[in-house]
Amino acid sequence: MYIKNLELKNGLPKICVPLIAKDKEELQSELNALKDVYYDLIEWRIDHYEKVEEESELMAALELVRKQLPDCILLITFRTIYEGGNKITERYFDIYRSLIESQQIDLIDVEFSRGDELFSEILRLAHQHHVGVIASYHDFSQTPSKKEMMACFEKMKTLRADIFKLAVMPKNIEDVLAVLEITYKANERFTQPIITMSMSKLGFITRTVGELFGSSVTFGSGQQASAPGQISASQLHQLLELMHEGL
Repeated sequence: MYIKNLELKNGLPKICVPLIAKDKEELQSELNALKDVYYDLIEWRIDHYEKVEEESELMAALELVRKQLPDCILLITFRTIYEGGNKITERYFDIYRSLIESQQIDLIDVEFSRGDELFSEILRLAHQHHVGVIASYHDFSQTPSKKEMMACFEKMKTLRADIFKLAVMPKNIEDVLAVLEITYKANERFTQPIITMSMSKLGFITRTVGELFGSSVTFGSGQQASAPGQISASQLHQLLELMHEGL
């Protein structure tokens, strides 16, 4: 699968750097810092943005991002508190609709547990505007069984998502190994790109071995980490290159 000129399914895992600014000043600072950071795509975590529910403010911030990163692949994510994010909103669909219809974004992340109807409505709208959809599953308390994780991917396929993402919390090394195994099997089974990670320091290895096991994207921080176990994008790039040389 290609997003613009970037192939996600094969080769080195692509590095995604999150923007988690709370206001325009912090956003500008994060954008300025990117000139010293290696990345393949950018995730804007709009749930951290204080004025995300004010459409004019959100569009102005998007314009700022696009002015500084005109050609960058831009992923938009609104993760609610219940999904491990930063906000509660009743305007989830309206916010996503405004961003999709802006024609300024490339990918959108939707927690697939929100329900088939909402997910399908967002996907339909996104595809009308040539925006790819990542179906996400997060569990910040545990690692589900391998059967349950594969069932998540099967459901994502049924929902016709473009990319499948799974992030879970390990309690022991067996959980980490389970994620690696399910990543390999899912990558063999599905044509869609797979993104997986076992969170926290215990699961750190899963962020670096995607080329071997089949995870297409890995997340590294710019100024600030957006998830447990995230390291800087520049360090991550060095590790991925070392892994690649050894394969």
